[in-house]
Amino acid sequence: MKKNHVAFIHVPPLNKPFNGKQLADGLRVVIQAMLEQVSTKAA
Repeated sequence: MKKNHVAFIHVPPLNKPFNGKQLADGLRVVIQAMLEQVSTKAA
């Protein structure tokens, strides 16, 4: 994987409207999807 990839994910303030677990779960889904895209393009 190249080291020149950058991503910005806007995250709302905690509990406005999502709690910490909801934010973490959402970030996990987004980051996993981005990693899959990058690894697919690298293959």
